[in-house]
Amino acid sequence: MSDEPPAYRPRRAWRAEPVDDREPTTPSEDSDDSTSTAATDTPEADDGEPGAGGPGPDPVSTDDPDAVGSDDPEAVVPEDADAGVSDDPDPDVPDHADGAEGTSPTTDDDDAPPPLYRDETTASGSETPPESAAPDRSDETTILSRARERKRAQATRDSDETTLLPRTAGGGRVRHRTEEVDDEDDLEIDPKADRRRLLLLVGAVAVVAILGLVAGYAIITTTRQPIAAPGPSTTAGPTDPGASPGTNPSDPAGTALITDALMLSPSQAGTIDSKRTWKVALTQRGTSADSPNHPACLATEATEGAPTPQQTVLRLLSSNGADAPAALHQATSYPTTEEAAQAYAYAARSLGDCAMTGGWIYEGHLIGGVGDQAVGVTVQVLDGSTTEFRTVALTRTGRILDVIDVAKPDKAVTAKRVAEVAGAVVDTQCQAAGGACSDEPEAMDGPPPLGGDQPGFLASGDLPPIGPDLARWAGTTPGEPDPDLLRGSGCETVDWSEVEAESRSHRTYLLSDSSSRFGLDEVVITAESDKAATKLAEKVRDDWKDCSKRQLTATVGSLTDVSGPGAKSVDVTGWTTEVSQKADAATTKYRVGIVAAGPKVAFLFLNPQADTDVTDDQFDVITLRAGQRASQVN
Repeated sequence: MSDEPPAYRPRRAWRAEPVDDREPTTPSEDSDDSTSTAATDTPEADDGEPGAGGPGPDPVSTDDPDAVGSDDPEAVVPEDADAGVSDDPDPDVPDHADGAEGTSPTTDDDDAPPPLYRDETTASGSETPPESAAPDRSDETTILSRARERKRAQATRDSDETTLLPRTAGGGRVRHRTEEVDDEDDLEIDPKADRRRLLLLVGAVAVVAILGLVAGYAIITTTRQPIAAPGPSTTAGPTDPGASPGTNPSDPAGTALITDALMLSPSQAGTIDSKRTWKVALTQRGTSADSPNHPACLATEATEGAPTPQQTVLRLLSSNGADAPAALHQATSYPTTEEAAQAYAYAARSLGDCAMTGGWIYEGHLIGGVGDQAVGVTVQVLDGSTTEFRTVALTRTGRILDVIDVAKPDKAVTAKRVAEVAGAVVDTQCQAAGGACSDEPEAMDGPPPLGGDQPGFLASGDLPPIGPDLARWAGTTPGEPDPDLLRGSGCETVDWSEVEAESRSHRTYLLSDSSSRFGLDEVVITAESDKAATKLAEKVRDDWKDCSKRQLTATVGSLTDVSGPGAKSVDVTGWTTEVSQKADAATTKYRVGIVAAGPKVAFLFLNPQADTDVTDDQFDVITLRAGQRASQVN
């Protein structure tokens, strides 16, 4: 090719730096100052390249490859050299394939250490020229020459041979750690530094992402925490200066979860009776045993042993008009959801027993769709000649326990309306309390909450107060039926002590602090199956129907059917009646009832006195309740 320089010599295949366009000058054979000539006219040759300083051997013929001044038989000769470029190596410059500099004839190449870098001073004292001074060559020739030389060098490399390392970007040898670095440009570029920086960058991004997630979680958690009250909650409100504190020292923040906005409002109370005008009559923070306002069946002593609340707030709302209903809302908060659930269990048990003066559990209610837990009762309260009905809903959402108690003279407000009011209150509290909200509140008749000192038997609150003193009932310890004590009305042909059953129990209820013989006997039988229980109840019913045929002294009234829902989706069915037995000039009256609830059978026997008795309606309720209580236990 005509564009190539006339004096072309092959070189080793390493990276070529940008070169000067000046045509290289071949050093003179007779020059004594090779160093000066290389510096001014000829670029410095790399190790083992033509142009290295020092005398070379005599020129030899290219026909004898062994005569070349190197032990490497693979001297690089370009295949496409044009005219003017000799195929023979330069006779004045020895070609050392192993990378050693030209040496003095008296120097032993095996003893001299090879240079570590290509431009370091050789054993003869000459310095290799920088790559930037390399002559310009054809791209094709350079690439082919480099590829062939690399292949040959790899094939003939001695395992003990010292590999020549390329010079670092700093242009010199690697500085020792103790050497001072004067210029940032001289700093070495460590290939691992970029990898370390990349790892540090990735680690930093990961840390930022984790911190972001933690911060987001903290924000979400904070929004679910109790809302602080706008004012102190440890003192009574202005409407009740004598109220006791409502917070507990266990509250570390001293903040109030229950605010006025979370209490029953007049607009919510409108669901009870929308034709009346409602207003807040009292807001009281804290409560005590001598406080005049308590929900029905839930006085302070009734829930003794329950977890200590953090806060208690009570609100009374009144309405206008004749026979106006009133609503009492008591909200109690606890430190944790678990403690609130325990408090709910205590309150439900107290509601199921209803140990309040003049109170009688008239109906039980199953409430659904309100908060986490809900139950209700309707209580009939006697006070002298007046009768008041109180419909009570007990609910829990998260850490807050609510009691909605709606009172109305002579007639009870339906449980469904009270459940809807309770649902509206729970909806305002559920987020702050961390509990469930409401979803279509509903209420239906069912057994009251499990209560009483003997589960499975009637509780004291299941029996109405008797007489002007409103005496309450007390039950004996249950035991095996005694045939001498359980003669019944005289119409029953069943021996309760011998009836075939898995278990038999008998209990007697008497009026407290009374010498009257008036009392109630209850027998609970656990049959082998539901069918056997129903068959036993029907046998007693048939005994009543044909009693007058078997006993001429007996008079049996009409039978009244009683039925209702029991626990665990069990239906309670049975009958009640009155039996009169005439003996001589005296007539004795008895009230009897029988119900079956699954495998359970409950038989009731009551002997009215001249001035002490219950009404027909009350006895029907008691009989149904006996079956419901029996269904609450296995």
